Amino acid sequence: MSVAEADTEIARLVGETLHRDSVMALNHLAMARCKTIKRAKEVHAIYARELPDCRPALVHSEMSATERRDNLARLRSFESRLIVCVDM
Repeated sequence: MSVAEADTEIARLVGETLHRDSVMALNHLAMARCKTIKRAKEVHAIYARELPDCRPALVHSEMSATERRDNLARLRSFESRLIVCVDM
């Protein structure tokens, strides 16, 4: 299995878990932590493509403070169910 295939499979499993738990009234969030901003952007693109209904948010240090704050607010309000960030 390639890295791209593994990433897609992980996204699929995350989506299944979030959906299953939501049906059972368990309102969870998911986080993907990456080592670099470049990798976080790649992973975010995969989640955005595979799980658009989760409205994945991205947070990293090269974003403006306003953009980071807005993305975190979307997560806290459950508008977004998934966040991709950089392990800093």
